[in-house]
Amino acid sequence: SLMDDHIIKSQTMKGSPFAKPFMEKIVEMESWLLNTQEIMDMWMKVQSVWLYLEPIFGSEDIVKQMPSEANLFKKVDASWRTTMQEALDSGKAMVVTKTDGLGARLKECNDNLETVQKGLNDYLE
Repeated sequence: SLMDDHIIKSQTMKGSPFAKPFMEKIVEMESWLLNTQEIMDMWMKVQSVWLYLEPIFGSEDIVKQMPSEANLFKKVDASWRTTMQEALDSGKAMVVTKTDGLGARLKECNDNLETVQKGLNDYLE
């Protein structure tokens, strides 16, 4: 991917004998790229599961039959919508991906969605 290419380029630059005057910026950029890659991977996981579960938990029937999973999904839904609004408001990846706690928030959303999905699968079996 393009992100991988940029990470490799930044790592290659670090090894260059001519990079010394720029080392601080190179290390900062490499760190941001690696962090952004982790965030984007988690973002895509959360988005894909959220897209699958959102119409299911939009049904009052399911909400009544699975109240604990529905409440957990509602919590994730609020967090996800807030994250998406912050991204929209910012409009810049370099700003959004530096948001304090974004990686942890997405990880928590992912963990909660896995719990919801497991509960749904158990219910359907």
